[in-house]
Amino acid sequence: WDLRISDPFPELEALVPENLDNLPDNEHSRVPYVILLIMALRKAQAVNQFPKVPKTLKEKEFVKSKLLEMRRYPYEENFQEALDNCYRIWSGNDLPEDTINALAHIQQESQENRSVLSRCLISISKFMAKENRAPISGAIPDMHSDTTSFIALQRAYHTAAQRDLKIIASFLINDQDALSILPNIT
Repeated sequence: WDLRISDPFPELEALVPENLDNLPDNEHSRVPYVILLIMALRKAQAVNQFPKVPKTLKEKEFVKSKLLEMRRYPYEENFQEALDNCYRIWSGNDLPEDTINALAHIQQESQENRSVLSRCLISISKFMAKENRAPISGAIPDMHSDTTSFIALQRAYHTAAQRDLKIIASFLINDQDALSILPNIT
């Protein structure tokens, strides 16, 4: 899952509160772990001026300590999920090297020999070059949360994924040869 915890998009940012202090216990224990991880990372970065993504063991442990400081009770499942998923902060959002090499290889194909799939992959490559990241998939894992918060989180990821898809489609639409292959893309 690429959850963009270390680099949240605007819709995700909008869901992150300043703090959890005023939440009743039952709501506090249902804040989605993605939100908790973003908050813990921000708190850690505010105190220790380390880079966007913690790299050293000391930085990673510091983020975890900030997460634990937000927890009220040791049995809050959402905080345990957040601890179990801390690695998502520093694991990165990079594509595997094999995928990057395949995308580079496809771009070297002659224009007339490109399949529809090749043209789509080239559009994704153009997106990645422009945005400096892979597109957001829009899918999120199941997590301990209240229904309202989970649906809001799903909508945020879906909206961001749709925005990325429109950019990718615009690259495909601008490929005049692709238009003859895919007349109904618009």
